Amino acid sequence: MVSMSSTLEVFVLSYNNSKYIESTVESLACQKECEVSITIIDDCSTDNSIDILNRLKELYSFTLIVNPKNLGIVKNVNKAIKLAKLEYFALHSSDDLSDPYRFSHQLQQLYQYPEVDFVVSDMKIIGHNRKNPKKLISKRFNINDILNLKSKTTGCVTYRTAAIKLITLNEKYISEEPQIHLKVLLEGSGFWLKDNFLGFEYRVHEANLTNTRMPEMLLQHMDLIQDMQHQMKVDLSQYSNYVRSAYISSLAENNTFLAFKILICNYRVFFSKGIFRILIKILLPYDAIKLFKKKS
Repeated sequence: MVSMSSTLEVFVLSYNNSKYIESTVESLACQKECEVSITIIDDCSTDNSIDILNRLKELYSFTLIVNPKNLGIVKNVNKAIKLAKLEYFALHSSDDLSDPYRFSHQLQQLYQYPEVDFVVSDMKIIGHNRKNPKKLISKRFNINDILNLKSKTTGCVTYRTAAIKLITLNEKYISEEPQIHLKVLLEGSGFWLKDNFLGFEYRVHEANLTNTRMPEMLLQHMDLIQDMQHQMKVDLSQYSNYVRSAYISSLAENNTFLAFKILICNYRVFFSKGIFRILIKILLPYDAIKLFKKKS
């Protein structure tokens, strides 16, 4: 059991999630075996989220910050990093849920493995026609595992504040992941821990960035790696999986301009093995999409 004294700050990024915000706050306020300091940053919601949060303040202990104008996710993450004062740090969406033992479990992992910068627990997806991810055995990963998609980070992450304070996110990107993980690993010890505890419920709905802007997010991830390539000393081939994922997603959404841009900007991924391999790599995604549509 971890100490009951508050060593962990959770920053909830809230925007137009009035339908889910109450259950999110409750899941954080009812954590077991550890004390959690909660700060909610509302990004100028246009629904009744702020009214709900003001009512919840009478039931639960948390700090509420309301932005006078909408800043977007990445600027709010930078704001949270500047505000962080305690030993451990976590971000939380205003539509997701944390298991009652999530943070006590993750803090135990950080105590046990002082060399890691952050702990990622497994999650289950709640939404229409989505399956739970399989559990993974606990293992220390390094930066190349993220680049090669050997293991995916999720929203269920707790960081050492000392590591998170070393970074500032580039605000030209629309998403904080995986930018925050790559930067923390580069500036910190270079390791993170993937844990097999199901500590998080990720909610899928129409307003998710992963539903509305996935091709753009994947393309920006490739831009991020190119921007940081001189620091990471990795070859373009190490993120070829991201390139192909973005390419297939853009084709599936009939965004031919984005697909063409991906091909041009990442020609070394697609065009490095001769004419035959070029044709295979270009035509295969079309076949995969047709097969998917037939099955669905």
